[in-house]
Amino acid sequence: VTCTADLTLTFTAVDECSDVDVTLQLDANYDVAQGFRPDNAAALGVGITLTNNGDGSYSIRATNVPVGEHAIRIRAADGCGNFDVEILEFCVTPDKAPTPICIQTLTVTLMPNGQGGGMAAIWATDFIASDVFDCFGNLIDKYSIYTEEEAGVAGFTPVAGRLGIDLDCEVVNQDVPVRVYAVADNGSADYCSVIVQVQAFQDGVCGEAGPNLTGTIATRTDRAMANVAVTLTGEGGAMDETVLTDAAGQFNFVDLTMGADYTVQPEYAVAVNVQDVKTSDIVKIANVILGAEDFTSPYDYLAADVDQNRNLNVLDLVAIQRVILGLDANYATGESWGFVPADVDVSNPYAAAFPEVYNANDLTGSILDADFVAFAYGDVVGNGRSTASIEAADAQLEAGQTHTMEIRSTELAGFQGTIELAAGLELVTASYAGEGAINLNRAGDGLVAVALRGADAV
Repeated sequence: VTCTADLTLTFTAVDECSDVDVTLQLDANYDVAQGFRPDNAAALGVGITLTNNGDGSYSIRATNVPVGEHAIRIRAADGCGNFDVEILEFCVTPDKAPTPICIQTLTVTLMPNGQGGGMAAIWATDFIASDVFDCFGNLIDKYSIYTEEEAGVAGFTPVAGRLGIDLDCEVVNQDVPVRVYAVADNGSADYCSVIVQVQAFQDGVCGEAGPNLTGTIATRTDRAMANVAVTLTGEGGAMDETVLTDAAGQFNFVDLTMGADYTVQPEYAVAVNVQDVKTSDIVKIANVILGAEDFTSPYDYLAADVDQNRNLNVLDLVAIQRVILGLDANYATGESWGFVPADVDVSNPYAAAFPEVYNANDLTGSILDADFVAFAYGDVVGNGRSTASIEAADAQLEAGQTHTMEIRSTELAGFQGTIELAAGLELVTASYAGEGAINLNRAGDGLVAVALRGADAV
């Protein structure tokens, strides 16, 4: 990028007796005090051409002229040896800002504004497709945005710093023409014209419908929870509606009644996922009970309290272990997931029973942040199962022989799994050493579920 300009200059030279012979010279850095000093225009990359207009006037076309003070010396001579010289001064300034490179069309969505209408903010930088530079190579980083209606007023001048504009229901379902200006440091500006397509988030945002109640359900690590059943009750019992959260964990209830009371309650009625709830969770919880470790999040205290009595003890460990071994399908409460409104402080998790519902009383407008934090009971480690080697001696058996097989893990804090006996083998007895348990309910099928913890578990 260079700061150059193309320009046209005109002058008049006439003689009553003969044709006029005109020659031109360029001074690319003219200084009156130093006088005219001719330069080699071609060497500077400047093009100088002269056109006789036929009426005594001449046009000088100068191309690729750099920023600065310049002059052209004009020498006009007749056929008798008479001549005249004039110096034509001119200046090139970097006053024109570059035209921004813009995305031509964007779609924006009006969201409920809590007042029975919709609103969306758009920003000048939303439309910038790539960087632009002034003629000196400086990055243009000042932008402003105006609607075409604003910028079309006579005498309008953009200013830097008008970073965004708000759109509302007055332009819903319309294409709004907008100008995005790039503003140089010297205040000069140029613009691109773009179109904003305006749509509503949902039916009723810009109509006569009542307010909405919207929220998101996610784990403490911000993993969105899809397919959670969310029930809204209220209006003195007249409202009882259930929706499922979408892939982003969002739920939405629309066209509610102003001034009414509402309660939002999520439920995720699924079996305990034993890929997530595992022996490593039992080890972690046991260490916390013993004071050897601490949880990284207060929500882990809630997740560990599977009997929901606000007291973390060995009974919680037993309940988790029974589920892992398949002795129980779920915890005694029947709940595998818990929920707490995101705006509830759980820094002291066992101080009081936390609400599992979101209450909106005397609804005055749309609520867009009825969010919940979800946690799986029994899952405090959160990284799923991992595998490692265990040691067992090989044995070859003949019919009628018995063999004692010892499985040992010397480097693990715990291990769990199912031992499957090959066809033709019969389990005589099974026992273990260390903390944990085994499940022999399906031993007749050759399956033994094991959940042990401790480096000395056998």
